[in-house]
Amino acid sequence: MVGRQKLSLLDRGRAIGWFQDGVGVREIARRLLMSPSVITRLRQRFQATGLVQDRPRPPSQQDISGR
Repeated sequence: MVGRQKLSLLDRGRAIGWFQDGVGVREIARRLLMSPSVITRLRQRFQATGLVQDRPRPPSQQDISGR
């Protein structure tokens, strides 16, 4: 299974700024070397919550067991 691409907090802020300036999803994806789906999910999360951070997740089993 291929993991999802990760954007740094700085790049997330840049992407939101570009959205606000009217830059399209594909152009933002090209600038940040990400797939358009990553950028679309970021835009949807920002529009719904006003935040760019990942949602909080519970610790994984590996984190709990200390391995």
